[in-house]
Formats: sequence, C-alpha cells, structure tokens
Amino acid sequence: MKNKRAKNDKSKNTIKIWIIIQKYYMNFWMRKKILLPSYSQKLILMEIFDNLEQKTGTLEVTEDSKKYLKTAATWSKFIAIVQFVAMGFLIFAALIMFIAGSFMESYANMPFSLSIIGWCYLVIGIVVFFPTRYLYLFAKKAAKAVATHDTLEMEDAFKNMKSYWKFTGIMMVVALGLSITVVPVVVIIAAVSGAF
Repeated sequence: MKNKRAKNDKSKNTIKIWIIIQKYYMNFWMRKKILLPSYSQKLILMEIFDNLEQKTGTLEVTEDSKKYLKTAATWSKFIAIVQFVAMGFLIFAALIMFIAGSFMESYANMPFSLSIIGWCYLVIGIVVFFPTRYLYLFAKKAAKAVATHDTLEMEDAFKNMKSYWKFTGIMMVVALGLSITVVPVVVIIAAVSGAF
C-alpha cells in the first residue's frame, strides 16, 4: 500500500515537473521569438527530464552524512568494547561460580548449586558476543569506508549493522516470550511449594 502511494506521489511529482519545464521553455522560446520544430523541443525536454529523474532517483552521501556516520562509528566502537569487557567479567564470574559451587556443595546443604548461576552467566556471555561482534565490525568498516571513500566497505558496514539490529530484535522477542511464559510459571510453582 505504501509502495503504491509512493509510486503515485512520484508520478504526480513527475507530471508537475514536466508541466513546469514545458511552460518555462515554451515561454522562453516565445520571448526569443525562435520557433523550433516540435521534435527538437521534445528532445530537449526529454533530456532535461531524464537528468531530473537521475538526480531524484539516486542516493548521495553528503559530507554531513559522512560526519554523522563517523560519529556513529566512534560511539559504536566504544559500546562494543565496553560490551566485550562486560562479557569477560561474565565469563570470569561463571568460572568462579563453577569453582565455588563445587566447594559449597560438599560443605553446605544448598537448595540449588552455584554452578547453575555459572551456566547462566556463561550462556549470557556467549549470546551477547554475537551482536557485540556485529556492532564492532560495523564501527570498524564504517570508519574505514568514510576514510577511504570505499563503497564496498560501506556496504559491509551496513550489513553488519543490519545483523546487529536483527539479532538484538530476536533476543528481545525471546526475552519477552520467556518473561510472559516462564516467570508466571515459576511464581506459581514457588507459591504452591510454600515458598511464599
């Protein structure tokens, strides 16, 4: 539906531009009192129209856009590095939980093992690695594309950005699904077992 509207708007704008050009050139030739054959007029107008179509149909990366992209790449790199450091802490905490869990099980009667928390930390660290890697690659390739004016690097940068947001969106959907289904079940089980 939106594509049809966009096409209709484009065709309407195209017709308006065509009419304006026709009026302008007809007035120009009449003022100069030069009579051109209609075929020549059509060729001139068609050439101008084609040039306008090419200009409106292309996407140009302006200097301001390059500046904004470079800033986005810098902040994306910073966020990615912070996330990599956080992943390192998570994996380190998981190892501590595994070691502490093996000692605590032999000395105390715990309702659950600390190893379970360690596995949770480890899984979170592994899952977070992928979007962080995509974000870092976007930052690296976008900065290189702006510096070297390389279109292929720019394409790879946006490909990684697409992967980052796609992965983040999937994780959000999974988290929402788990919060809707798993959390109420855990609360009900805890309530039935007399924890509350």
